[in-house]
Amino acid sequence: MISQNAQSNTGENIMISGDLGVTPWDGVLQSLIQSSGLTLSRREPHLFVQPFEHILYSSDITCNQLREVLTPERFHLGIQGYYVLQKLSNSRSRLFIAASSQII
Repeated sequence: MISQNAQSNTGENIMISGDLGVTPWDGVLQSLIQSSGLTLSRREPHLFVQPFEHILYSSDITCNQLREVLTPERFHLGIQGYYVLQKLSNSRSRLFIAASSQII
């Protein structure tokens, strides 16, 4: 459903973010990326944290920075990205959110 929505809204700015419950190398996420045409924000690998949170974005958006968000005690809270929209005229921005069932 997500990939069909992304394909049918070409020309729009689309982002999907959240704890998707899969790693970047998982076949389900790779299939979503291929079928939707979205790009996965990249981040540095972390030895002790499995990367389940992801931000995917359409081709008219550029990711300038992606970083891990930590508590003062250095516990992982999530990720934060900084993005630039390339097209602003004749385009609507849309944000899709995949919510996590985890409570922090």
